[in-house]
Amino acid sequence: MAAAGEVQGKSASDIEMRVAISLTKFRWEFTFQYGVLGGRQRRGGTVIDFLVQTVPLPTPLYVMGEYWHGSVQAQRDEFMMALLSSAFHGTMNEPEVLMEIDLQTQEASDQAVLRLFGRA
Repeated sequence: MAAAGEVQGKSASDIEMRVAISLTKFRWEFTFQYGVLGGRQRRGGTVIDFLVQTVPLPTPLYVMGEYWHGSVQAQRDEFMMALLSSAFHGTMNEPEVLMEIDLQTQEASDQAVLRLFGRA
């Protein structure tokens, strides 16, 4: 990880930083802001917050801030996760989601990551 506010050289929110610290602490390899289907450069593309290198298949992990919860953006995110599941069936696990309410402190983030992935 780079300076505060950055993960792998890319700008990160406070909750993304906590998750990155937790993943690193428990020795999970990951790619931050992993673009698929063209990422932000192409209509219909999306960016996965974290692509966690789980075995045997990687697991997409989305970190959702409360601002987006229940909004039109949340509906778009759900659609994109369903599209991702369909497009990459057999090459990635189903996406996981962590909500901001579960990531208020570093300890809470650690517990959330442990619940999803355990230790590498």
